[in-house]
Amino acid sequence: MKFAHPEFLYALFALAIPVLIHLFNFRRFKTVYFTNVRFLRELQEQTKRQSQLKHYLVLLSRLLAVAFLVFAFAGPYRADEAQSSGTQSFVSLYMDNSFSMDGQSSEGRLLDVAKQRAVEVVESYGSTDRFQILTNDFEGRHQRWITQEAAVNELEQIELSPQVRPLEQVYRRQADLRSEMDRDGVFEPIWFSDFQRNGNEFSSWQPDSAFSVRWVRFEPEIEQNLYIDSVSFDRPLRQPDQNEVLRVWVRFSGAEARTDIPLRLLLNGQQKALSTFSIEPGERKEVVLSYLNGGPGFYRGEVQLEDYPITFDDRFFFQYEVREQVSVLELHEDVYSASPLTLLFQRSEFQYDRVSVQAVDYARLGRYDLVVLNNPKNLSTGLAGELNRFMEAGGTVALFAGPNSSGLELLGELGLGGAMKDSVKLNKIEYRHPLFADVFEAQPERMDFPQVFEYRPAVIAPQAQILMEMENGLPYLYRLPKENGQLFVFVTDLQNASGNFPRHALFPPTLYNLAYLSVPEPAPYYSLGREELVELKGVADASESGDDPFRLEGEALSAIPAQRIQRGALLLETAESVEDAGWYQLKRKDSTYAYLAFNYDRRESDPAVWTSEELENATLDWPENARQQYVGERSQLAGMLQKDSLGRSFWKLCILLTLLFVLIEVLLLKFWK
Repeated sequence: MKFAHPEFLYALFALAIPVLIHLFNFRRFKTVYFTNVRFLRELQEQTKRQSQLKHYLVLLSRLLAVAFLVFAFAGPYRADEAQSSGTQSFVSLYMDNSFSMDGQSSEGRLLDVAKQRAVEVVESYGSTDRFQILTNDFEGRHQRWITQEAAVNELEQIELSPQVRPLEQVYRRQADLRSEMDRDGVFEPIWFSDFQRNGNEFSSWQPDSAFSVRWVRFEPEIEQNLYIDSVSFDRPLRQPDQNEVLRVWVRFSGAEARTDIPLRLLLNGQQKALSTFSIEPGERKEVVLSYLNGGPGFYRGEVQLEDYPITFDDRFFFQYEVREQVSVLELHEDVYSASPLTLLFQRSEFQYDRVSVQAVDYARLGRYDLVVLNNPKNLSTGLAGELNRFMEAGGTVALFAGPNSSGLELLGELGLGGAMKDSVKLNKIEYRHPLFADVFEAQPERMDFPQVFEYRPAVIAPQAQILMEMENGLPYLYRLPKENGQLFVFVTDLQNASGNFPRHALFPPTLYNLAYLSVPEPAPYYSLGREELVELKGVADASESGDDPFRLEGEALSAIPAQRIQRGALLLETAESVEDAGWYQLKRKDSTYAYLAFNYDRRESDPAVWTSEELENATLDWPENARQQYVGERSQLAGMLQKDSLGRSFWKLCILLTLLFVLIEVLLLKFWK
């Protein structure tokens, strides 16, 4: 038997008080005159032994009542087997510091309340126990076991983070950390979270029977939020002085509909569009914003709305570049023969070059967006290898396969057969593909399709996408993905003898869009907290031309992210560098190569949380040793920790015994005459 608060045992000196009361009888005797002889006879019959027995029983009941009252305050307990042997506790605390913990509860901000509870937990353990503080950041320092004092300091320094971790990932992390423990002790994981519903399905977990986790839940007062979910453009490429349509998707989690909500679009700090919308509870609303693009350059876009109290998702950042020119290179067997592409790409928005396949400058090949391989008679292995590397780096190649073209298999499994002469028309177009964007106002019911006279029948690979098809069911134009780039294959050349496609009205918009689609463009935005790689095509050659690495520069950031070249593309690891939403310049020396836009992860925007009942029943079908212990209230947490830290407690029994002996004393004094 041990005591949690042995200092209260000094109160046992109070046992001297009832002893003194019984030893010294301070009552004064008074003379009483009796006229009733019968009453005097009854007093004489009361024996001296009976009087002493009552006296001692009352004294004993008072002593026991005082003693057990003192014991109750001292906290008697019997330590469990682990504690009896002096085994340490290794407490792994997970603090959810995602943006959803910025919500308010009746006691204050959820994160502040959770930190206070966690400090109370740490202080309830012994000084020899060790602690591990985990957050959504999963930093290396969070794998260390630290002292009680250091754990309190770590908890007090925790701030909100854009990192989002599914709870299953936290569970697996703690399981891995436990398996790596090189010390003997009791492993005790405890979680402090609001337990968001989004992305957390307990049915998919693989339970670990080696330990169970205590869940401490903090519930926000308001479960509603209006936020910008995503944005998208109708066109694949931004062009100078072009009308743009930006589609903004807005979500609302709430109980009542909202109306007349303003939504603003800003480009480079200037408002370009304004719209209002209404939205129903649970709805995902599309809001369309239209505006006119400016001249060439980088554009930093931002969509804004106003909502309270959750504000981190009220702004959505994106970026794009308006290119001054699209660079096109045509490779031809005979540069002196006429080519329909020469006149087609003489417009100011294109930089067009035409060279012989025997005179290609391989060092300059990466400077072009689109390479048109026009009816090569005998494709060399050297040129084919350079074109494959060009596509791996994100470039686009358009092949016009003539009847006498050979060596095309060096570009991959194209599936092209021998030349076939047959008069056949095209009859199908993949209208939904960006290649035909804005070519047709509506899908025509009857259309004068191009005529084909000679072609190379193709049996395409499963990954190929047919974009134009002939009446006989064979493809006329198909797309093959090639690493980071793409290959468009036309089964004819551009000679009049092969068909009238070069003279057809469909030819110019198809080739223009093909050139526009070839421009490598960074993603319009990225999400923080997802640990995704930023992949940039078209800048890899610049990174290899010197020792200076690329760096990211923002309002309060200048950092060099981890970077590498893979398959011709530049890969950046930004998880350790970028923590705040906004725009960042990708620079090398004094040159800006691109802008990158980052937004906070919208998985934290849905305020719906798991209910207490759902958490209590979440792991009932797990093995008993692995079942999670849901802790809802502060008193429940204190009680559970006291039970675990003290083993089997007897303070309640002491209170009951105190009341019992007080009752015995009352009964003795009242009924023992």
